[in-house]
Parts: sequence; C-alpha cells; structure tokens
Amino acid sequence: MATHLTQTCDVHLFAGAAAAADTRQVTLQVPEKATLLTTVALLRTVINKPDFDAVLDRSTFLVDGVAVTTPDAPLRPACRLDVMPPFAGG
Repeated sequence: MATHLTQTCDVHLFAGAAAAADTRQVTLQVPEKATLLTTVALLRTVINKPDFDAVLDRSTFLVDGVAVTTPDAPLRPACRLDVMPPFAGG
C-alpha cells in the first residue's frame, strides 16, 4: 500500500481574493513536495468560483512573507501562502 505524505498550507486571502472566495482563510492538505503551482491549482479546485479564478490569475503570492514568482518553487511544510490581488491606487 502506497503512503501519500501530505503537509498543511495555510492560505490567507486578501481584498478581492477574499471577496471572490467568500472567505479569508483556507487550510489545504498538499502533497509533501508541493510547489506554488500545485498548491494554487488545488486552491482553484477547493474554491471553484469563476471570479476567484480571475483574481488568482492577476495575484501575487507570498510564501512565509516572501514574494514568489517561480511557479515550481517548493513549499515548506506548514507554510503560509498569502494571495495578494492587485490593489487600487498603488
């Protein structure tokens, strides 16, 4: 029997992302070797709202407070992922 190791990732949604998702926080169980790309794909599946998908497409992502622009960036166990949509005025 195969063992599927997972880790948690606390996702915090801000501004338009929170509004489109109807929540400010989600805790995901992601694969042990999760990347930003796989975690965002899982987040899309869990929330599953067209408006949220559109916001994600324009968002910046912070992992443990550091901006991440590489989709294949690995995530550490028990990480925090912040979804930061574009803000008006700056």
